[in-house]
Amino acid sequence: MRTKNFMVTLCVVVSVSLIFIIFGQQKPESIQNIVTTTNKQIKNFKDNLRDAETKTLNADEKYLNILGFTQTPRLYPKNIWRNTSLPVVVTYVTNGQESQAIGLILNVAKILPNNTILAYNLGISDHGLKMVIIEYT
Repeated sequence: MRTKNFMVTLCVVVSVSLIFIIFGQQKPESIQNIVTTTNKQIKNFKDNLRDAETKTLNADEKYLNILGFTQTPRLYPKNIWRNTSLPVVVTYVTNGQESQAIGLILNVAKILPNNTILAYNLGISDHGLKMVIIEYT
């Protein structure tokens, strides 16, 4: 019985090896193809750099105002928050990272109970936002 199992296993291993050898063999890429491909990629990279230098960034005024880039921004010694203690802990939350944000907020609140925590919403869903707000309050 043992020799039968051994022979079956050996036949399977040999047949699988032969299949891999026959169908898995591909011609190695020649050095000329490698050089040609590399030169194309370098040329594309140079073209992309040239295009990037000529382009300018056009930002939407609505988003700049939301982020605080206005004509009279709130700058640090002039506009100090009176109801906070330093340091202010600042983080951001993206979609799918709500549980990590909740953990961070709870840990900071536990270690630094008198400090302010700012968590910026960078695209989390309404459900995720409710989760963060409910866990923190």
